[in-house]
Amino acid sequence: MQVLTWCPEVLARLAALDADGTCHRQHFVVRVNQQLALLCDRDLPDGKGWEQFTAIDIWESLALKDLLADIVHDQARQLPRIVIREEDR
Repeated sequence: MQVLTWCPEVLARLAALDADGTCHRQHFVVRVNQQLALLCDRDLPDGKGWEQFTAIDIWESLALKDLLADIVHDQARQLPRIVIREEDR
């Protein structure tokens, strides 16, 4: 089996909650090779955020945006959620 050298690895899942406890935004700490970036859940469907990684060609990431989003979401579901409440910021 071959694995892409730039396949994303999700290291943390952050959830921003409002005052009533509703999650209104999620972010993921993602590593590609040795480079880290914070990706917003809202941006993944559009292929945004991947340009931060030098190992990924932006056109390549746009062509694979659905697959990359699925990889991030699948890995994130396996991680504990780190909660950030609006009043904490």
